[in-house]
Amino acid sequence: MQLRRYPESFKTKIVDLRSDGHRVSELAKIFEISESSIYRWVKTLRSTEPENLLECKLMLEALIELNKRQKVLENMSLKIKKIFIIDLEHPRLI
Repeated sequence: MQLRRYPESFKTKIVDLRSDGHRVSELAKIFEISESSIYRWVKTLRSTEPENLLECKLMLEALIELNKRQKVLENMSLKIKKIFIIDLEHPRLI
């Protein structure tokens, strides 16, 4: 029996199809791969999901915080511009 290697994108597609409700036996027959390979890919790829989800959640929280900081900086910038314009329109005599 020849050992075949499959690209990660192919494995992910098979796991996605399994998650969509396709039977392992059906996928094995259509794509000419062993059922044990599919079960192994499902186990391996699903075990990494929580880590990826946690990573995504942390990145999303960081982006939200950066967005808040950007809005604060934009407001400060507008205030400074207004002060500068007022000073130009009404110069003070020293």
